[in-house]
Amino acid sequence: MSGTAKIEEAAWILRFRTGDIDAFEWLYNRYAKEMMDFAAGKLVSLEEARDIIHDLLVELWAKREQVHIEHSLRAYLM
Repeated sequence: MSGTAKIEEAAWILRFRTGDIDAFEWLYNRYAKEMMDFAAGKLVSLEEARDIIHDLLVELWAKREQVHIEHSLRAYLM
């Protein structure tokens, strides 16, 4: 990831942590499909993978103020 991309991601993470719903939508649009594909590869059912990722992202939103990402959002989520 380039330096500019890291700065942009850090800004989105800060917005997410402060309760910006647009930042949550950005996170979801950027990472949910990749997360679901990864989970589906480990599980029997695509529907089960979708449910797990949905629950995980809802929980992440609920605990957003406690999120501390040291490297990259993708590494944190995957």
